[in-house]
Amino acid sequence: MKKVIICLYALLFFSAGQVFGQQGIGTDIPDNSSVLDIVSTDKGVLIPRVVLDNVTQDLDGITGQAAGLMVYNTGDGGLMAGFYFWNGLEWRALNDKTAIAPEIETLLCATASLEPGVFSAGTAYSGIMKINYTGGNGGTYQAGEPISSVGNTGLTATLKGGELEFGNGTLVFDVTGTPALDSPNGASFDISFGTLDIQSCTATVGESTSAKIDYLASIGSLYATNDNGREGYHRFLTSPDGKFSVRVFVPKNTALQNADIQIRSNTGPSVIMWNNHLGYQNGTMGNASNAFRLPQAMVWYGNVGNDSDNPDSGTNAAWGDADVYHIAPEQRNYMWTTSDTKELTTYILKFMMGAPQSNISANDSNIGETKATLYLTQINALE
Repeated sequence: MKKVIICLYALLFFSAGQVFGQQGIGTDIPDNSSVLDIVSTDKGVLIPRVVLDNVTQDLDGITGQAAGLMVYNTGDGGLMAGFYFWNGLEWRALNDKTAIAPEIETLLCATASLEPGVFSAGTAYSGIMKINYTGGNGGTYQAGEPISSVGNTGLTATLKGGELEFGNGTLVFDVTGTPALDSPNGASFDISFGTLDIQSCTATVGESTSAKIDYLASIGSLYATNDNGREGYHRFLTSPDGKFSVRVFVPKNTALQNADIQIRSNTGPSVIMWNNHLGYQNGTMGNASNAFRLPQAMVWYGNVGNDSDNPDSGTNAAWGDADVYHIAPEQRNYMWTTSDTKELTTYILKFMMGAPQSNISANDSNIGETKATLYLTQINALE
């Protein structure tokens, strides 16, 4: 009897070792990191084949099937054939892509672009470089090895893994490092792509200096104002950097069609270079100045008549041509920058104002019938 009990214990001990130890099929030495190690050079593992009718189906009719469960759906139900796994909420299909070596016809290094687009010497850089290609075959490719820059040294470009388009597409690279030189000294990378038919070219980026563009706009009727002691009606807009404001202004009891554009420096005296072009019914005209003085901060200015250099802060001051109406609304474009060549900011104003009855005098009762649009663009060089 003791021998039977001892044999039974031994059987249970060795069975437990088989259940809880590493198991090998096709090998006597299963990998220590695996629960089950299947080895074969000419056979695969056949996953259970089932019929899935919908993405929330319980295989055995009992709720609570384990997340990570994998099956092969035969396609005889409501879902397409292929491998599926249960994510805890629904069945998800595995990627059923054709395994094909990634190939392209042409690598277009001349299209290389960089974001952000400029470098600063000695300053750590991190950005994205994109290069277009033609003739992609839909193959999947892995991330590449870092490629060192030449010319402007200190940077590397590393291809991100991805999937080619069928036809034209874009390769994306991570660019990191500390450049030796400022832009527009470009960094060049020798790029190669493909498996059998390898395409190669040199991509150079960071050669052009870019600018940041900000926009602001205002649209609506004119409203009462007493700025600078001039009673009337206006609508104004301030540049994103706060340095300048522009407005359309009409004095009280003056015909709406005689409204004018005015400019104001908000931070102190300023000298600007400017150009204005306007289009009116049956014609165009323009004004310009290489040195227009704005003597005081927070004062609305125009220029004196056709003298584009001299400022006028009077009630009827007009920047550019007087009166924003000639039979019908005028479209006006102003462009200006300060005369300080180290201050790399330029401003652009687009303007139009309409009123059903432009020849009536502006007052509190009818000013709401006006509609003015001011659209301001500010362009700043990226440092």
